[in-house]
Amino acid sequence: MIYTLLAYVLVQYNTLFLDCTLFDRTISNSKTVTVVEYWASWNSSHEFQEHGRLKRCNYYRVNIDDCNDIQQRNKITVVPTIVIYFNGQEHHRHEADLMLQLDVDYKDIQKEIEKIYYSKFQ
Repeated sequence: MIYTLLAYVLVQYNTLFLDCTLFDRTISNSKTVTVVEYWASWNSSHEFQEHGRLKRCNYYRVNIDDCNDIQQRNKITVVPTIVIYFNGQEHHRHEADLMLQLDVDYKDIQKEIEKIYYSKFQ
C-alpha cells in the first residue's frame, strides 16, 4: 500500500484518514460540516463506498484499530459508523447493523449535511 502524509492526514487511495493526534483539532476547529467514518481494516469490505459523492463537507476515516481512545470517547460500538459533525458537535449518526453493514446511501447522508449547511443561513 502507498501512504503519503499530506496536510496532517494520511491519504490512501484518495481517502483521508485522521490519526489520533489530529482528530480533536480537526473536528473542533472545522467551520464546515465534517463527516467521519469510523472504520476497521478487518471490516474493509463494508466500508462506505460513496463518500466521493458527498458535497459541502469534509470527509475522513478513522481506523479504530489505531485510535482506541477516540473510539471510546465517541461511543463507537460497531463499524462502520458514520458521524456528522458541525462546530465540534455531533449532529447525526449512522451505525452498521448486526451484519456489520451500513444500511445508508450517500443521499441519506447528504440530506443531513444539507440540513446543517442551510441552517447556517436561518
